[in-house]
Amino acid sequence: MKPQVDMHMHSWYSDGSYSPEIMAMAATGLQAACLTDHDNVMGVAEFLDTAQKIGIDTMPAFEGSTLFHGVEVHIGGYDINYQNQVFQKKLLEVTDMRHRRAERILTLTMKLLDLPQVDFKEVVRESDSHGPYFGAWWSRDYLLKEHGISYQVSKQLTSRGGRAYVPYEEECLMQPTELIEFIKYYGGEACLMHPGEALRRLVRLTNSEQRGRTKFYTLLRQLVEAGLIAMEVFSPKHNIEETTEFFDIAKRFNLIMTAGSDNHGRFTSKVPIGREGMSYDDFKRFREKIHS
Repeated sequence: MKPQVDMHMHSWYSDGSYSPEIMAMAATGLQAACLTDHDNVMGVAEFLDTAQKIGIDTMPAFEGSTLFHGVEVHIGGYDINYQNQVFQKKLLEVTDMRHRRAERILTLTMKLLDLPQVDFKEVVRESDSHGPYFGAWWSRDYLLKEHGISYQVSKQLTSRGGRAYVPYEEECLMQPTELIEFIKYYGGEACLMHPGEALRRLVRLTNSEQRGRTKFYTLLRQLVEAGLIAMEVFSPKHNIEETTEFFDIAKRFNLIMTAGSDNHGRFTSKVPIGREGMSYDDFKRFREKIHS
């Protein structure tokens, strides 16, 4: 079946390479699409306006960062009151922290690779990043363009367990259940994004498939109790076995199944916009559920 929907895309206001307008235009041919930049909604108005002009249904959204036992878990907030200033101010606390963290990561990476230190502000200015923080893909892009360091090498260095990894300032992030409550308070509903990634991280943390899965199911039950209504079952970050597993989990917990490409523009050029598994009727039912 031809993809009808994409519930998960990024622009240059987080760690994507293109403007919200271009991302909306790239979704031409779909019936519905959502921009879900990390921890900010700066690109939402532009995306909504462009999508409306070209006939793509949409809703305001973002992808929020949380920590569970020190493991990063992403929660999508859909149809939120994104124009609320208090809502935006709370997100700024997160993006300010992410920007500080990005500078520390790049400085450490340059040192480990024996590269000359640079003015971080200048690196940001010279990039096409337009957001409130300098996303990981932009740091990787700088290292590739200026020093020939491949995305694979820089990602390995800066990911959890890598020598240039810098942990989040935990006090700046909400717990997963807190973020769900936050999303609901501002009129939206929550979706667990690419759950396979969270599961794999918990397995690595515990160094045990069984203990990691136990922690994941503990997390999932907490999220459902807090009001989680959806799960991103169909994702390029899931293989066939994982997709089947999360399909069954979503049915068991009565969660709406969403589909998203997690496209970041040219940084993920091999990942097409649009994801099979969620129909336009499913999208409309999701929106109805939010406002029921």
